[in-house]
Amino acid sequence: MPARVAVVPPAAFHARPRLLGALAQALPVRFEPRAPGQWRDVDAVVRIGDAAAAAPPPLPCLDAQADEPPVRPGAAAATVRLAARDEELDARLHDAALTDAPVAATAALAATEPAALVAARGGEPLWLRSAGGRERVAVAPRELDDGEMLRSRLEPGRCLALLVLVHFLRRAAQAELFDAPPLRAAFILDDPNLHWPTYGHVRYSDLARDAAAYRYHVAIATVPLDTWFVHPRVRRIFLGSGRQLSLLVHGHLHDGPELGRVPDDSSATRIGAAALRRVAALERRTGLGVSRVMAPPHERLSEPAAHGLLACGFEGVTMSRPHPWLPGDWLAAPPGAGPLVGWGIAEQIVGGLPVLLRSALSHPREDLVLRAFLGQPLILYGHARDLAGGTEALRTAAQQVNRLGPVHWTSLRDMLASSAETRVEGSRLVVRMHARRVMVDVPPGIDHIALTHAGDACAPRTLGVEQPGTVELALPAPAPRPAAAPAPGGAAWPVLRAPGQRGSRPGRPAGRAGAGPRRPRPA
Repeated sequence: MPARVAVVPPAAFHARPRLLGALAQALPVRFEPRAPGQWRDVDAVVRIGDAAAAAPPPLPCLDAQADEPPVRPGAAAATVRLAARDEELDARLHDAALTDAPVAATAALAATEPAALVAARGGEPLWLRSAGGRERVAVAPRELDDGEMLRSRLEPGRCLALLVLVHFLRRAAQAELFDAPPLRAAFILDDPNLHWPTYGHVRYSDLARDAAAYRYHVAIATVPLDTWFVHPRVRRIFLGSGRQLSLLVHGHLHDGPELGRVPDDSSATRIGAAALRRVAALERRTGLGVSRVMAPPHERLSEPAAHGLLACGFEGVTMSRPHPWLPGDWLAAPPGAGPLVGWGIAEQIVGGLPVLLRSALSHPREDLVLRAFLGQPLILYGHARDLAGGTEALRTAAQQVNRLGPVHWTSLRDMLASSAETRVEGSRLVVRMHARRVMVDVPPGIDHIALTHAGDACAPRTLGVEQPGTVELALPAPAPRPAAAPAPGGAAWPVLRAPGQRGSRPGRPAGRAGAGPRRPRPA
């Protein structure tokens, strides 16, 4: 059952239909307009404006002093510092420094009662927590504009109002939340080939040694055309550094923004299949593994190219925009996409191709805090030129990421394989997949799995489980999309198998699974 959250006064509820609707999609909550004192059958209360000045209810309560002011173009942002040690604050937010333009023009909170300081602007309180479950914040988020994404309110320069509200709602709905995957991270270097122990400013032996010493992982996005030769020393470095180095796919011929020019699905499928053939040949010759994840050259990908990559067997894509063929900012979305583009663990496009969002090494680092808060992988990418000063740029970024908590640095293949949310309900394990193939740990006492996919609105599928262990859940390959036909929906249901069982085929019933703990095959 979703947590019932009263919004007081009712006018504050009716002024935010799109915002509250988006939050109800993102979290297991249901909002209701209530007048002061009407607390029956609600789990938490959000009070905005004058209503926040009254005595608090005997329930978890968030009081917002005022609506956030409109954001003016070019307005200076204030720095908001969050508490370094606060047991009730999400650990990923500890000691974070965020920028926010609306709060620069907002009055700070008055210290009317003993309270813990959670966030401040130059020492002035913006977020306070009192005894009895009451929290106070200087600003409440305004209504979303038509077509605006929820994620646009959780970006560098504008984040505090929504961050506090989401943090409060998560606590109110704690019993209904899924267990998220661990905090995961990787660096990506686009372009390097494996022909020589160095590539520009990249020296593979130094990279592997530094990654081990400073706790990070580098995925090399290599061009399939360049995979005809691997230097023996480079092969030994990669084989001996699986925890530090991995490979993924970077286009096919790297003929400029080649995947952004693909005009139709069949051309895209041919290009993707040719890239995979070259990658498979590399694996057979060298014993190296390559993640079936595409990093499109120049961050360009046409919609037909995305369909083709899905059809020919790519497990996912990593890029900085989920729909790069659309004009507008990075959150531009097709009609009917809903308000949660950029919000989830992995974006689902063109009928089930997961996108792991990444950002450039030069991107504001405070966005890593916000992505971590959303449970998204922390992926920073660059090129050989970014290592002109050695590995210092990676070291610095890794230290910033590692301060966010226990981080699992990993390949893109394993990152996708861990993209699932789970929740135990009696003898049932509920699994929400965010990738086409995931690995899930089944605890003792579970006899079946209720399975859904983030890109699929169908009812959950039930799969039997005989004993605890790690199982693989995989979607069958999608059927080719006919010309001019709509994108495929989520009709294809996953099969369940123990790691290493490769006999399951689309259309073949899944057997009951029971396997001892096994890790996914390294990428």
